[in-house]
Amino acid sequence: MQSFSVVYNSIFKWKGFGSFKEQENYEEWDSFCHLIIAEGIERDRPWIIAVDQGLDSGTSITNCVSFLAPLVCEKLKLDPLAIKWIEVYNHEERTIDEVVIKNLKYVYYNQPKITFNWQPCNLEDRNQVEKIILTAGQKVII
Repeated sequence: MQSFSVVYNSIFKWKGFGSFKEQENYEEWDSFCHLIIAEGIERDRPWIIAVDQGLDSGTSITNCVSFLAPLVCEKLKLDPLAIKWIEVYNHEERTIDEVVIKNLKYVYYNQPKITFNWQPCNLEDRNQVEKIILTAGQKVII
């Protein structure tokens, strides 16, 4: 595997299921995850690693990824069709899955939404994700 650099490492917050319209509504529930962006692993394709924070962190990444991925890309000026999105949940035992983005379409209120398939990360990618998380450091809110 190639070397990488972590270019973003923070707790990312959103409202509801991550649609743009929900972000404007203070009544929507708050959600958050540890978000890491690493570059240099694949040519011109940043890896976005979303680490679920477990109970009491709002809507799970799994339930809102179709809107959350475009929201993250919009805020961080990335092309949703040119990223590799990886979800890590159960940060203690590490279940690591890739969201294989198939398409980007626009739904109500011109909201971008991805269509995707889930796929377990292969061993090489899992090892790379572990190295990236180790480099970034865990940001777990308890």
